[in-house]
Amino acid sequence: MTRVVDHDLTGVYRVRRYFVVRTLVGLGTGMAIWIACLIAGIELALIYGVLNFALNYFPTIGSLLAVIPPALLTYATTGDIGQTVLAVGVVGGIQLVMGIVVAPLIQGRELECSSTLVLVAVIAGGWIGGVPGAFLAMPALLAVRAWAACQGERAWLVDAIALPPEPDSRPPGVGRTAGACATTS
Repeated sequence: MTRVVDHDLTGVYRVRRYFVVRTLVGLGTGMAIWIACLIAGIELALIYGVLNFALNYFPTIGSLLAVIPPALLTYATTGDIGQTVLAVGVVGGIQLVMGIVVAPLIQGRELECSSTLVLVAVIAGGWIGGVPGAFLAMPALLAVRAWAACQGERAWLVDAIALPPEPDSRPPGVGRTAGACATTS
């Protein structure tokens, strides 16, 4: 008979948590860009905010791509180089702060995953599968981590994917684990 040992953070929970974290970071980024563009008097502020929200589902690559449409659209609609540079500065600056500081901190804490490995996974996923590959890279990485946690001889993968352990304020015996593992009895 097979039973599932339910741990604090299962693989499915991690993937779902990843999308929640990306959505919240994307909302924060999109709203910050929308408000900053409104304050700076940049046309199409709402479009830039929505676009940046959507592109935040692609870690790192989305942040880089998010600057291109505002540059092109601002120049096409205004013809003003100064306004174009302002749009790129506003969008690029917010993307830089959110992508390099805020998102890795939140994602690393919530998913216990190395930011460097996230970058490598997204680049590899994009190279292998294009846009869908980049989008699915992080959930696939979390699934591999959950699977490896259930494999005795492959448990080293969990340590390679995870962040180094930090001091924990939880009571002894209560902790986060890599996922749910099927066991036979």
